[in-house]
Amino acid sequence: MTKKQQSFINHYVKCKNGAEAVRLAGYSHQGADRMAHILLRNIEIKKVVEVKFKEIADGLNITKENIQAILWEISKKSDKDSNRVNASLGLAKLMGYIKDTTIQNTIYNLQTSEEKKTLNDVLGRVRPQHIVSKDQNKDG
Repeated sequence: MTKKQQSFINHYVKCKNGAEAVRLAGYSHQGADRMAHILLRNIEIKKVVEVKFKEIADGLNITKENIQAILWEISKKSDKDSNRVNASLGLAKLMGYIKDTTIQNTIYNLQTSEEKKTLNDVLGRVRPQHIVSKDQNKDG
C-alpha cells in the first residue's frame, strides 16, 4: 500500500467523504470523486477501512444490541410518527426481517392483508391508508 493510499484511508475514516479524503491525501483535485470511487473499491483499502471503522465502533461500544435497544425505545416513545416508523423499519432491517431499504419497497412488496396488518401493528400509530397494496398502486 502506498503512502498516499494510507493517507487517504486515514482522512476518509476521519471525514467520511471520499472526494475530500482524496484531496487531503494529496491526489489531484480534478476527478477526486472518481479517484475516491476507485480507492474505495480496492480490496486492500476496503479491508483496512472496515477494520478502522470497527475499531472506532468498538471504542464507542457500538454493538448490534445497543443499536437495537435504542431503536426499540425510539419506536415506542417518540412523539413523531415518522421517527417511530423509521426506528421500527431500522430495527426490522437490522434484525433481518426486511431486506428492502425503503418503506415504499417494503409496503409495496407486501402480498397479503395479514402482512399489511402485521406491519401496521409493528409501526404503531401509522394509519391504514399509508399501507397500499400492489393493485391499489397500479390503479392510483
